[in-house]
Amino acid sequence: FQLDIRDIFRFQPDLRSNESILALSRNYVRGSINVSGNLSSLRVPKASISWGNTKLDAVASLQNITDTKNIAFDISTFHANTEKQDLIAFVNEEELGLDLPEDISLVGNAKGNLNNLEVNAELTTSQGIAVAKGFWVNDQGIDFSADVEIKEYKLNELLKNDALGTLSFKLHTNGSGDDINHLNMDLDANLIHLSFNDYPINDLNLIAKIKDGEGNLNTVY
Repeated sequence: FQLDIRDIFRFQPDLRSNESILALSRNYVRGSINVSGNLSSLRVPKASISWGNTKLDAVASLQNITDTKNIAFDISTFHANTEKQDLIAFVNEEELGLDLPEDISLVGNAKGNLNNLEVNAELTTSQGIAVAKGFWVNDQGIDFSADVEIKEYKLNELLKNDALGTLSFKLHTNGSGDDINHLNMDLDANLIHLSFNDYPINDLNLIAKIKDGEGNLNTVY
């Protein structure tokens, strides 16, 4: 398929004042999606969508798409690529004080429903890498776990601050509870490396233990 977003303006001319829609209309949306099954179980063995230099490929399945309480999804694989030139059509770098990476790639998988989400993803950019894996359950209470790792990310480039160096960081956290205010949580983080004005900070540990919504954050350096 090929979509020209500008066609929408014929029916909704007011959308011309929407900056995001206007930016999206600069390029055609192209792609192909293969679907089989029925409304209770849809299989998407191939989905490929592109806009400018941005492309998304995915393999997925959807369940109960007409039942909002029981709708579920399983994206067994997704791969997205984009470039800075596409991103700045929607993001104002000057307002945010950022210098976005020239190239970005996101790969991984995800599955869940309205009360349960599980994600495994890796973000690779020309400025560094970030990896995240975890789950979140919010059904008769909260239960979660997450592992995050940032590898040699060039904060000086992203934040346009030459006083900063590269960041390497690991974090593991898990917890459960009846709600946010009565959460039991453990957090173990390690600032592997960061420099500020050429002063290095290496192997800084951050440890927190929360019980029934209260606790302390301790550092070991």
